[in-house]
Amino acid sequence: MLLKDKVALITGAGDGIGKAIALAMAREGAHIVSVDIDGDAAKRTANEVGEFQVKELALETDVGDTKQIDDMVVRTIDTFGRLDIIVNNAGYIWNSAISKTSDEQWDAMIACHATAPFRILRAASNFIKTAALREESEGNLFHRKVVNVSSIAGFYGGATQIGYSAGKAAMIGITKTLAKEWARYRVNVNCVGFGLIDTRLT
Repeated sequence: MLLKDKVALITGAGDGIGKAIALAMAREGAHIVSVDIDGDAAKRTANEVGEFQVKELALETDVGDTKQIDDMVVRTIDTFGRLDIIVNNAGYIWNSAISKTSDEQWDAMIACHATAPFRILRAASNFIKTAALREESEGNLFHRKVVNVSSIAGFYGGATQIGYSAGKAAMIGITKTLAKEWARYRVNVNCVGFGLIDTRLT
C-alpha cells in the first residue's frame, strides 16, 4: 500500500497504458480519478479500480478544451479535498511524412501532447502551491508527484511522426522546467518515454 489514500488523476485512463497505471496505483491504495475523452471507457476503468476498495471518480474530459480541464481539476479537489499525483498520459498518433503533414495534423499533435499537459498542470498549480505552503507551516513536508508520459519518439524522433515527436519532445522540456519550478513545493516531476506498447494506439 505504497500510495495509501493518495489521490491520483490520470488522463487517458480509459484504456491501454493509462488504465494499467490506474489499476497499478489503485492496487497500492490510491484513490483514482479516471479521465478520458470516452466517458464510458473512463467509467469502466473506475469500476475496475473500485475492486481494490479505493475511491474512484470517472470524468469524461476532452483535454483539448481549457474549460473542461479546469472543471476536471476543480471536480477532483471538490470530491477528494486533495490532489497528490498527476499523470499526463492522454495521447494519440496522427502520422504522415512531413511533405504531407497538414497544419491541422501538426496543431492537433502539439495540442494533445504539449498544450494539454501544460494546461492541466497550470490548472493544478494554485492548489499545489497553497497546499504545499500550508503543509510546510504545519511542519508536514509532504511530497506530490507528476508523471508526464512521453515516448521514444520524443527522445529520438520517428519517421512520419513529425508532429507527434515534437509534442513528445516538448513534454520532456515541460518536465525539466517544472521540476525546477516546483521543487520548492516538494513536487517530484518525472517523465517516462515508452517504446512500442501493445495498446489500441499502436
